[in-house]
Amino acid sequence: MVIRSPKSTEEVLVAADVAAAAFANEAPEWWRERYALLEQRFGREAFLTVAVDGRVVSSCTCLPTTVWVGRRCLSLGAVGGVATLPECRRQGYAGALMTAVVRHMAAAGLATSALWPFSFAYYRKFGWDYGSEQRTYRFAPDQIGALPEPVGVSPVQSGDLPTLVEVFRAYAQHLAFCTARTEAWWQGLLLLEGVPPFATGASATRRMLVCREEDRLLGYAVYQPPAGDPPVVNVKELVA
Repeated sequence: MVIRSPKSTEEVLVAADVAAAAFANEAPEWWRERYALLEQRFGREAFLTVAVDGRVVSSCTCLPTTVWVGRRCLSLGAVGGVATLPECRRQGYAGALMTAVVRHMAAAGLATSALWPFSFAYYRKFGWDYGSEQRTYRFAPDQIGALPEPVGVSPVQSGDLPTLVEVFRAYAQHLAFCTARTEAWWQGLLLLEGVPPFATGASATRRMLVCREEDRLLGYAVYQPPAGDPPVVNVKELVA
């Protein structure tokens, strides 16, 4: 068993194929495009793979970033895409990968880590534990009453990125462990999330609206356009 970072773009794409086979929630092309973008931004050190007899059986990503804790920033490794081929599960490969990724982050000097687990009990064995909760609210439009006509609301533009950095910073400093989003971070996020004008064509699956008052950006919403019957709007992020 060999655990290491990919040595080529082709090996990064193999890691993407492992994730596609393990999660089966998106087409392999989606995973390959996502991993290619992550390689471009973070380099191949942001990936780890487990190979047995020359075959990659497990992989994950570990993205170095910083997060807000009050008004100070802390380095963090964001672990994701922990995947093992379905036919290779329950053989200890994911566990070996998690042990390796902890050492990988320590060697990189990262102070802490976060992941979004399928099982708290499983990842607790490797040092992670419950850190926060995510709430989802569902309601019908008639439950929020009449709303005024939107004023100063328009689709996001590439020139909005510097202001988005400031808006999110003010929001994040009141919480804990929100990512410190730079302009490059925002651009990469909106591309991955499929938000135009950063994503185009079939990749543009989400939308982002910003609200301005006298040319001052006050907030934003990232959402999935209405779909289904009855139509449902899925709001991913709302900050104001």
